[in-house]
Amino acid sequence: MAELVWQYVLFVALALLVVPLLGGALLWGAFTIAKISQFSFRDCWKVYLTACCFAYLLLMGVQLVWRNDPAVPMARVAVFMATTVLAVPVLLRVYTRRVLVCLWLEGSPCW
Repeated sequence: MAELVWQYVLFVALALLVVPLLGGALLWGAFTIAKISQFSFRDCWKVYLTACCFAYLLLMGVQLVWRNDPAVPMARVAVFMATTVLAVPVLLRVYTRRVLVCLWLEGSPCW
């Protein structure tokens, strides 16, 4: 029983702390490289955490709909990536071309 609790704690820590922290850091780094200074690291982390939560909810739906389909792993990756890419600009409420390019190329230099 203790091992199951430990696995659950690790899963929650990974899903709600590590992934959003890395995504927020990449997002903030891309904005910093592009000299877009209106977002703090905290803003980027909170937005990416919310986008990840949306993606996790959609992943539960994908699992319920395609329970035993062999395409489920690819569908999971596609849903997670599409949700985060679409949710971040909506949550930031900034739709300038420069910001959208940075979000699309998250983590790579934006000029």
